[in-house]
Amino acid sequence: MNTKFITKSLLLTTALAIMLLLSMPSRAGLEEANSAYNNKDYKTALREYLPLAKKGNDYAQFKVGELYFEGKGVLQDYEEGYKWLTKSAEQENPLALAMLAVKFADGKGVKRILVFAHAYINLAEANRFKYPELNEKIDVFTKLRDSLEQEMTPSEVEAAQVFAKAQQKYAMANKNGLHLPKYDDVK
Repeated sequence: MNTKFITKSLLLTTALAIMLLLSMPSRAGLEEANSAYNNKDYKTALREYLPLAKKGNDYAQFKVGELYFEGKGVLQDYEEGYKWLTKSAEQENPLALAMLAVKFADGKGVKRILVFAHAYINLAEANRFKYPELNEKIDVFTKLRDSLEQEMTPSEVEAAQVFAKAQQKYAMANKNGLHLPKYDDVK
């Protein structure tokens, strides 16, 4: 029998087992965080989401951003909320993109920039397949986009569409996700 093949197979199997074990606490942490959030225990939710967010979990990053933006379980901090929402949105998380769209549409915590709001709602809609439950809420995206277009000039709508398409091409070309503006540029 080929000992190199057996050794390589054992190493790969061991590495896979270790990766599975390391991912289990993350799932458990996410379940605990969601449970705390649903029970309105936002301090515990933040404590559970934050380590996952720091490890790059886009859903946890979205929730941390939401908690900071809304001041739930923590002092309201738009800059910190924006930081976490953009980390999540840059991974093309449609929930984070939709929340950023709403923030830019309302001007809450950021400048009111309708072009960004429109672009982000387009990106959220394009990435909704990541969360099947969003398919049922497609009319929400459409209604928000339609209401934004009522306030925008045709050239602003076109700019938003170009920005969204450029973001999608950037994400596909670089496989690093989207590249969104920093907080200092939009506050």
